[in-house]
Amino acid sequence: MALTPQQKIALCTADLERCDDLLRTFWHEDSRREVQARRKALIKICEQEAESFGMEFLYPDEPAHPRYADL
Repeated sequence: MALTPQQKIALCTADLERCDDLLRTFWHEDSRREVQARRKALIKICEQEAESFGMEFLYPDEPAHPRYADL
């Protein structure tokens, strides 16, 4: 069964939240880079799906590196 654009956006948003959680905890740059690439791809998918039914997809910027989060 094919997903509707709204369902795809909901799944992508949940995955984006998981990516943000990982970015809040990962210190190693290689790990962060992989998660950032996945996050960027997910945002692109959400933007395309939202565009297909005339909406704009907005999502907050990625969280700061854990070293700088409390500064």
